[in-house]
Amino acid sequence: MRRRQVWPSALAFAEGAENARSGRWASVVVALAVAGVLGAAALSNVLDVGRLVRAEAEWAAAGAFVLVAEPGRAEGGTIDAPRCDRLSALEGVDGAFAVSGVRGALGLAAEPGIRATQIIVSPGIFDFLDLAPVAGHGALATDEVLIPLGLGDGDEVVLVEEPSEYRGVAVGTRRVDSAVLGRDLDGAWVVADPTERDATQCYVRSDAGHVEAVAGYLPLALGSEASGPVVVRPRLQESAHGLGFAGSYATRELGTAWLGAAVVLGGMVALVRWTRRARLAVYVTYGVHRRALVVLQLSEWLVLSVPAAVWAWGVVTCVGIALGTDVAVVAAQGAGHMVAGWACATLLVLAISLIPVRSLVETLKDRS
Repeated sequence: MRRRQVWPSALAFAEGAENARSGRWASVVVALAVAGVLGAAALSNVLDVGRLVRAEAEWAAAGAFVLVAEPGRAEGGTIDAPRCDRLSALEGVDGAFAVSGVRGALGLAAEPGIRATQIIVSPGIFDFLDLAPVAGHGALATDEVLIPLGLGDGDEVVLVEEPSEYRGVAVGTRRVDSAVLGRDLDGAWVVADPTERDATQCYVRSDAGHVEAVAGYLPLALGSEASGPVVVRPRLQESAHGLGFAGSYATRELGTAWLGAAVVLGGMVALVRWTRRARLAVYVTYGVHRRALVVLQLSEWLVLSVPAAVWAWGVVTCVGIALGTDVAVVAAQGAGHMVAGWACATLLVLAISLIPVRSLVETLKDRS
């Protein structure tokens, strides 16, 4: 005849839940530790990833995936400007324009004393910068040029030069941010001239998935007898923060903060178990078998840790969003870190609960 189980698993689970409820300060300390340790690890990870995402977005906006093609000849080499503009029709190319070079300084007909360098580009710059094109000649400039002249986006001006082919010609202006235009063209009148054919540079904007393929194709697309072998280089060699974003995410130290949090919580549970070893010894003395004792300890952990972890996740989400971190980053990194840390801590608690518990008599002998 099979022996009746004195302590079924359901009873052991209920006993562990009751221990969690009646544990008073010990239970409160465990719950606060779970919320604090897991929450701190998750929040630090969220903010770290958010910082990387913002830095990469700024890097991309500043021209991380912009390639610059130049003639391979040291002297006299040119690139066909219309051919450069046509590259924007290719898959993986978001825009392209040609730079024909620096000309004399330009000033307004009304304010000839305030002058800025003139750079001639192809009309493809409007598509490159996602701006509405200007019929005929159009001039782009940053606030550094426009504000001293009292000009804004869309104003029509007459630019003059000594000598100048634009004397008396109305030019529509377009305002662009310094970060978008870049240091290469910032602080100058960037004049789009559809009649210019010979260029010294071709700027091509791609994306992370196509930039390598586009870089390999540009020498074939732009090379000619006039240019010689075309040399292609990235506009930005590295990020402004000195980060290599391709590997910075995988190698960041806070990526394993969840593991440290789990170890801390495991050590805390081991300490709590040691201080309460006499209580566990009572269960063994009254016939609680090993499996039921494991279920009892796990249920107590679950009742205390799950609500604490969920509450901490809510706090991390609110704080992360309030600090300006991208919502997708907060949702993915916060939840992922919390789940990983809690799951690892639970495995440690399971391992600790598998440690044999001695009876009350053996425990008292150990104390004497």
